Amino acid sequence: MNIRALSHPSGPKRLHPINKEPMGWDFSRIDLGAEIPSVYWFFPWANTEFLWPSTPLPPTPSKLFYAEVGKLKMEYRGTGIVLDERAGRVVGCYKAHADSGEPAHETNTALARLEGNATFAKTEISRILQFPATRRTNADQDLVSKLHAGLAAMSKEKRRLQGLLLDPRPQYIAFHKEEVLKVHPGIKISDYKMFGDRYLALEGRIRRAMGEVFDEEKDLPPWRKEDEVERRVLGEVLREMLEEISQEEGVWGS
Repeated sequence: MNIRALSHPSGPKRLHPINKEPMGWDFSRIDLGAEIPSVYWFFPWANTEFLWPSTPLPPTPSKLFYAEVGKLKMEYRGTGIVLDERAGRVVGCYKAHADSGEPAHETNTALARLEGNATFAKTEISRILQFPATRRTNADQDLVSKLHAGLAAMSKEKRRLQGLLLDPRPQYIAFHKEEVLKVHPGIKISDYKMFGDRYLALEGRIRRAMGEVFDEEKDLPPWRKEDEVERRVLGEVLREMLEEISQEEGVWGS
């Protein structure tokens, strides 16, 4: 599926009404099955800076310098810009989860709910443990064990949700129908990696940051889940091939 085909979806996945701006772009969710092209780079605004195209670049650029050649309101800037390496132009803006509005609010609400449930569980454990062991029933002991298990699960989910709020991956993209931002002509492709990343690099970063709490089922878009399955299947096939080769060498060597 072409990712641009998702630039005007219907339903709640759209963050802004269609044609609200003269340019007619919307921030649309990108994890609906469309693979993000490997030629797309994502640059957070913090790593960019405005500079007129006619102004010479410093010897060592400290940021991705760009110029505005069209109208771009603050509400449409999002987390950063999307640049197509092959076309050599900015194709839109993106939003990470923390800047996604309602989805981020839902994550914060879930975190608050976890905090409340954890507080209740800790209070209940303290209430039971204040009694001498001789006065505690088997039901009390079972409840304490279940509450401790629940606290461990809640702690893991809390770390996962906190990680998602720091997730640098694009969750929404607004494709510009006409050029609005232009990268300074002095910026080279080799400079990109200093200020931005491709999607898989961003995914690798959040995987490392979240560690064991990263949930592939919940935290990977559909097209990446397919890649993971293919990778594992290929790994299993290669492992079996190596075992067969090893066995054959053992037979011939005997």
